[in-house]
Amino acid sequence: MLAGDFCKELDKINLHDHCSLIYESEKEWQDIVLAFIIQGLVKGEKCVYVVDKREIDYIATCLASKGVDVSRVIESGQLQFVKPQEIIDINKTKDPDAVINIYLQWLDSFMAEGYSAIRITSEALFRIADYQPNKFLELQLKLNRDVFPFYPLIALCQYHRYNEHPMILRDALFSNIWLIKNYRIFRNPFYISPEVYFREKGKAWEAEYWLRTHETLLESEERYRLIVENCLDMISILDASSFEMLFASPSNYSTLGYLPEQMIGYNCLDFIHPKQQQEVKATLQEEIARGEVEMVFQIKKKDGAFLWLETKGKVIHQQGSEQIIIFGRDIHEKKLAEEALRRSRQQYKNQLAYLNTLINTMNELYITYDRKANLTFVNQRMLEKLGYKFKEVIGRSVLDFLPQENREFVSRQIRKRLDRGDIGSFEQYILHKDGSQLLLKVKTSPIIADEEIVGGLVLAEDITQQRKLERQMARLAQLNTVGEIAASIGHEIRNPMTTVQGFLQIMSQNKDFQDHQAYFELMLEEMARANSILEEFLTLAKDRVVDLRLCNLNSIIKTMAPLLIADAVNGDKNIKLDLKDVPDLLLDEKEIRQLVLNLVRNGLEAMHQGGTVTISTSKQGDAVLMSIKDEGAGIAAEVLDKLGTPFFSTKVNGTGLGLAVCHSIATRHDTEIIVDTSSKGTTFHIPFRCSFRQPHNSAANYAGSNEVQREHPLICPDPVQVDAKPVKKEYKV
Repeated sequence: MLAGDFCKELDKINLHDHCSLIYESEKEWQDIVLAFIIQGLVKGEKCVYVVDKREIDYIATCLASKGVDVSRVIESGQLQFVKPQEIIDINKTKDPDAVINIYLQWLDSFMAEGYSAIRITSEALFRIADYQPNKFLELQLKLNRDVFPFYPLIALCQYHRYNEHPMILRDALFSNIWLIKNYRIFRNPFYISPEVYFREKGKAWEAEYWLRTHETLLESEERYRLIVENCLDMISILDASSFEMLFASPSNYSTLGYLPEQMIGYNCLDFIHPKQQQEVKATLQEEIARGEVEMVFQIKKKDGAFLWLETKGKVIHQQGSEQIIIFGRDIHEKKLAEEALRRSRQQYKNQLAYLNTLINTMNELYITYDRKANLTFVNQRMLEKLGYKFKEVIGRSVLDFLPQENREFVSRQIRKRLDRGDIGSFEQYILHKDGSQLLLKVKTSPIIADEEIVGGLVLAEDITQQRKLERQMARLAQLNTVGEIAASIGHEIRNPMTTVQGFLQIMSQNKDFQDHQAYFELMLEEMARANSILEEFLTLAKDRVVDLRLCNLNSIIKTMAPLLIADAVNGDKNIKLDLKDVPDLLLDEKEIRQLVLNLVRNGLEAMHQGGTVTISTSKQGDAVLMSIKDEGAGIAAEVLDKLGTPFFSTKVNGTGLGLAVCHSIATRHDTEIIVDTSSKGTTFHIPFRCSFRQPHNSAANYAGSNEVQREHPLICPDPVQVDAKPVKKEYKV
């Protein structure tokens, strides 16, 4: 409540009222006492100021600052300053009844001046009574009984809360009907009527008990006052219905910077952050119903800044109304720290998410492990390569994912990393979930935290396909070399060999050489074998013309079946056909026969008696898959990588060109040979694409423009024109 508004509050005091002011600061004294005097001057009342602590000039100056023409009202006699000794000689008169008689004479003189009412404020009424225990109280109560009811009198007695003796404050509380505290006027709950006091005064033990009880109350009030005034937490009392602030402890003013009159009487919501006012109001209304209040909000300081408060309170019943006593604690620094921590955590979370995204989306495979070689992190690429889920690998040993024969080597590498901090780079096989192996190019280094090695990290690249491609490129290079040789000298060698073979056949029929017939047969067999090798050489030629026609793979296999079965029966072995319906394909029938024959014979030679070679075909998506499976002992890992290499063979009399020829045929048909081997046998898979694109050296591409052409629906989405009767033209492109 502002000082200018206190005049309205003073309207609560009427004639014949005796009021006590308990103030704490000089500003509070000015706002209330000066307002009391000014109100009397405005109403035309006689105003008397009994001076004790302050100088008259100082009080006059304060009144002048409020707009009062002090000289005029003093000259007119409306305002009068007096000192205690001008009223009564304290050293001669100590009896309360005598003091009251003098007091009445003094009031009669004022009334004779013609004023309708007398307004008195005193700094030292207790000094007039020469204060002694109970004497001041008795004087006050006699004034209330014998003076105030019979004179148009309003009195305001002033007491400084901290400078006056506690017993003076006690007697003032007991003897005044009205009490002014913190800019509010209250009907004094401690007031003792003169009738009660003087009726009980004769009963010594009751009076003593009564006085002691009130002294105890005063001491208790003093303790609570000290607690409230020195409590660092802010204590406030609100009206539960209007939220008007009825009381605010000194810590409110020291923390927020407001003066008491700038808070008392105002709605507490006026101090709440605008964005939180409705929320706080709703919370207050809700929690008042259950009797307890607990909130966290921002409150506005006098300088315009906002402060975070944590509040707790209870609903109390005081003077017939509901009030809320609230304890507030400044948590602004705590809130700032929490916000800084939240931002830091969010920033860390964002950085961690960014790093996780970066690590999980990079092409390299990334893992970390602890000092026990147990996995602590695996990125998404590694999981995709291995076929596992994250929870299936975390905590497991790195060695669990390595082939048995490599574990000792990797274990030594890990120990070097953890013990000495070595870094390393090498190639290593790793196991897929399905048991297959991947070849990785590995780079490893230690993880160091606080100058201590706590684990290791691995950055790896899958080079399985790279190595496979390198092997294929090496094999193709060898095939091309052999093919170039075959194309260059094949015919020159075959011509003289044909001549030799012819003369040997003629001479073998000469009767003169009948005794040497066995030699001729051996030479002719070796000539046939050499011619077969040359034929295989010519098959490897990269510019060999392929005679592509629409053929059915099943028909080719069925045609060859008698020959294949005959070969199998000779070795007490079996051939099994498992042919599904498949579409026609563009194939060179002669080469496909050669491919099937070579693979089946390899399978027969790899099995013991009673074994079976299974030839199967099926439609797999946009491809026709041909598979040739044997029941042999499988192919060793060191041999598997060399399959198809010209002149590499595990057979005693093998040329090493059979599988090389098969790969060459597969390449000319735009496909590949996939090997699947185990201890139970080996399967060669050859997928022929239905959308097979004709190679540039196919006979169909050399067909004349006058040839009849037709479109076949089973070829690729862009139909290929196929010659019904292709014409072979042997020349290099």
